Amino acid sequence: MSYEDMSPNQERLLQASVCRDQEKDQLHPITLVTESDILGDIPISPVLSYRSMKSDQSMKEPLKFSQGSDLKESCTSLMMRKHLRCLRCKFMLKEPVTIPCGHSFCKTCIESYWSKISPTGIFPCPQCRKRFKSRPALNLNFTLANVVLTQQHAETTPALPQSDAGPGDVACSSCSGRKIKAVKSCLTCHESFCEAHVRQHYTEEALQKHILTDPRKHS
Repeated sequence: MSYEDMSPNQERLLQASVCRDQEKDQLHPITLVTESDILGDIPISPVLSYRSMKSDQSMKEPLKFSQGSDLKESCTSLMMRKHLRCLRCKFMLKEPVTIPCGHSFCKTCIESYWSKISPTGIFPCPQCRKRFKSRPALNLNFTLANVVLTQQHAETTPALPQSDAGPGDVACSSCSGRKIKAVKSCLTCHESFCEAHVRQHYTEEALQKHILTDPRKHS
């Protein structure tokens, strides 16, 4: 029913209803809730208190860690190991051979793969599926084999032991039980850290802004 079709009584009832709604809005006004109203009573995370003003001193080049625990060398080792895996068995290459498409496999892995499909007369690469009409020669890739041996030797070489904190040394604040000699002190955390525990100050964005110094005793 349109407004024009209403009787006088219906018009008066409609106007009375609108007036009542307006009175309710005045008694109970709509309040806009802001983000600050919601978060105002929530305490700030204590992690934020660990942040300090950015300074040149806190952003110096990370420590030159020993070979066994150096972060850069660890990442390089992981990447190297990834590229030295056989694409079939996913383990470190044994007697690596490289087929014409450029992919490398353990000699036994590629021989086993091709022996299962030899009746077809086609020899595909298990990785890229490139097909070879004649069986490629499986000659040992001596260069790759030497790289594998070097990597295996590096992984089995034990890391240099960390030094225990002596009477005049600053001990790591995070070590439990055996106290390791600290290599850095943080003026923001008011704690000292050994080679292992100081790493987060170079990898975590919030901690990279802290001020690191040579080991010192905190009062």
